Amino acid sequence: MVLRALPLVFVLCGLVLYAVLGGADFGAGVWQLLAGSRRARATGSRACPSLDGAGVGANHVWLIFVLTVFWTAYPRAFGSIASTLAVPLFIAVIGIVFRGAAYALRAGAASDRESGVIDTIFSLSSILTPFALGAAIGAIATNRVPVGNAAGHLFSSWLNPTAIFIGALTVSNGAYLAAVYLAADAAHLHEPALERAFRARALAAAVIGGRARDRRRVRRQP
Repeated sequence: MVLRALPLVFVLCGLVLYAVLGGADFGAGVWQLLAGSRRARATGSRACPSLDGAGVGANHVWLIFVLTVFWTAYPRAFGSIASTLAVPLFIAVIGIVFRGAAYALRAGAASDRESGVIDTIFSLSSILTPFALGAAIGAIATNRVPVGNAAGHLFSSWLNPTAIFIGALTVSNGAYLAAVYLAADAAHLHEPALERAFRARALAAAVIGGRARDRRRVRRQP
């Protein structure tokens, strides 16, 4: 029994590492999308290169690690999840591909218009991917993924209030982590204005995420 559960420990550890490190990577795109004014856009444009320079962009390896261990140790459960939740998982993969392509093309943009389009694709992909992954986790948590090949509904399994809430919370947590890391990076570079800007964003994301969780708990109480 212990040996059966041991791979699950590695899966959970990999998920935590991906949520913390990869989540911050996605959160950088959130702040880039929300940057409105010229000064805010300058702040948001620091998010992507700063996190990538810290090595966060390589943290999709943790997702591959989780999928490999889970597929090898629990093939029946993996097949059930991958078939029922094929739509959100496909959306997440598309988001990861578009996000990586946008980042690669960003340096070669020939005009401000091209840079704006690439940055928008990067930011939208950074929101869409964690939301889809969070919604998939919400579907599993609410027991909407029955055992069997495509035994659950392709859409209602993850398009329900709880799954959508967890998806939005995943995006919010990523934004919080990105702001915290970027505030620390700005402090290390001795840029107090940038540090204050990202510290304010971190506090805002923490308040929004915390209040959302509290409201969810209140609604679930009898």
